Amino acid sequence: MKDERRAILTYLRHVPAADVHMILDDFSAMGSRHADRAKIQAALHAMDDAGDVLMRNGIYRISERARAEI
Repeated sequence: MKDERRAILTYLRHVPAADVHMILDDFSAMGSRHADRAKIQAALHAMDDAGDVLMRNGIYRISERARAEI
C-alpha cells in the first residue's frame, strides 16, 4: 500500500484532479506496476481517511499537507 500511496501522490501532484478510472488509465499507459484497480481503490480510500487526498463526487485531489510531504 505504501508504494501505491507514493505513486498516487506523485501523480496527483502533477494532475490537479482525477477519478480512479483516470488514474488507472494513466498508470496503465505508463506501464506502471501500480495499475491494479483493487489496490488503487483501497489506497485511495485509506489516503482519504488519512487526509492525504480529498475526495468529492468521486474526484480526488491531493491535500496541501500531502503536497508539502512529497
